[in-house]
Amino acid sequence: MKIFRHLLTVTAGSLLLAGQAFAVTVQTGSETSLQQILGDIAVDGDNFIDVNADQYTPSSFWKVQGSGGSFSQIIIEITANSGSNALGIFDAADKTNRVELYNGSASTGSQQVIGFDTSNQVVLGLGNATGTFFSDSLFGFYLDTPNGIFYSSPGLNDDGNQYMVAYQGNDDEIIQVGNSAAGAWGSNEYIFGWEDTFLPGSDQDFQDFVFIAESIYSVNVPEPSELALALFGLGLIGVGVAARRSRRSDDTTLAI
Repeated sequence: MKIFRHLLTVTAGSLLLAGQAFAVTVQTGSETSLQQILGDIAVDGDNFIDVNADQYTPSSFWKVQGSGGSFSQIIIEITANSGSNALGIFDAADKTNRVELYNGSASTGSQQVIGFDTSNQVVLGLGNATGTFFSDSLFGFYLDTPNGIFYSSPGLNDDGNQYMVAYQGNDDEIIQVGNSAAGAWGSNEYIFGWEDTFLPGSDQDFQDFVFIAESIYSVNVPEPSELALALFGLGLIGVGVAARRSRRSDDTTLAI
């Protein structure tokens, strides 16, 4: 009975963790840090977000809100790969099914609008159908670099590590990005910071590609490894329940 209760506790914890992107440590001690970048776009100059304590989760998969379109803009790129890195979205059901939003020539202030039609075709800008269909309107972000492709879902990265961090607006702080007029950073707006080098060579400053996107919301989808752990726990519970039933049956037989 004690073992059964222990298995139940472990599995419940696994289910709670499933789908949650674990926070990573953002290094802030070298060059222009992500912390400084967020402070620079704040009109009052305050560091209104702590890049380590305020990471938003889950951040692997997203959908566009009811407006039908999500506006995004590059805040900054600080990397030797700025002329090569390309950012886009991928089909949550197939990471090889991708649509590029920004190519290597894009820079600070570059803008894009993404949406989906009723057939789950990706639409860019003002009704510009891409001819690429996703299995659903659920998508993730990717960064294509000379070092490889990094996905917003850690479980899809070759090494299982997290290479993107996200921060949600608070409807209060006034920010100014690129040549856009200053305005409130809304709760439906998120800032994303990327690392473009695999560990252990990465400096983990997450400011290699930084952009903001609005009118999207995150969807909690279990990472493959977390889902496997949860299912394994449920399997152990099933074994425990079967064993208990077997013992009860044997006890009943002996009693007769």
